[in-house]
Amino acid sequence: MPGRPLKRILLVEDDPDIQTITSLALGTFGGYEVRVCGSAADAIEGAAAFAPDLLLMDVMMPGVDGIETLRALRQIPETADTPVVFLTARVQPSDVARYQELGSLGLIRKPFEPMALVETIGQIWSRHTARSAQSRRRLQELQRAYRADLPQKIRLIADDAAALRAGVWEPGRLQALHDQIHRLAGSAAVYGLDEVSRAAAALELWTMAALASGDLENRPDDLDALLGALDRACRTGAGSDSRRAAKPPKG
Repeated sequence: MPGRPLKRILLVEDDPDIQTITSLALGTFGGYEVRVCGSAADAIEGAAAFAPDLLLMDVMMPGVDGIETLRALRQIPETADTPVVFLTARVQPSDVARYQELGSLGLIRKPFEPMALVETIGQIWSRHTARSAQSRRRLQELQRAYRADLPQKIRLIADDAAALRAGVWEPGRLQALHDQIHRLAGSAAVYGLDEVSRAAAALELWTMAALASGDLENRPDDLDALLGALDRACRTGAGSDSRRAAKPPKG
């Protein structure tokens, strides 16, 4: 799958002179569509409609700085995971570490050469898309491995339930079965196997009710039905691609 092309850049910069030369370089020489925002309020107001592929952000701005602006943009669905590059003169090691913690793709140091800006942005984006493609392949590998292991997970649950019922219905053993089912319900949802997750969640509710009531022996038919539903969901989910795969990285 090819990397997402870079088309729209949201430039957040309070200096009008830097706004002009940066947007000229990116727009005229880079061919990008650039939305210039002179403040945090402007960026927050216009981000959703513009739906940028990249945030290019100054750090030092009056009022709300670039770091806090980014945090606000992360609350907007359209920019919740949009890649960011910081454009700043603050390049001390502690500053750089902070930008990396915020997920920055890179750092462009002020003052910068306007004609070199397009090339720098292009290089940063190329590295990003290469990493994204690699991560996407890794996610797909993990999803395939999870689906392949799913029948064994279900068999273990069924075997443990059968052994528990054939022996002594002890609360401790039922609690262990509940924990196993709980983990399956969560992991199946993460891996996009919604039917499996729902079936496991229904079985989890049964174990929770049995533990709460202490009625451990008088509901085998309910348990059989729920285990059967889980097995059918597993056969559907493990035998085909998931309907909603784990979210790949943007870009």
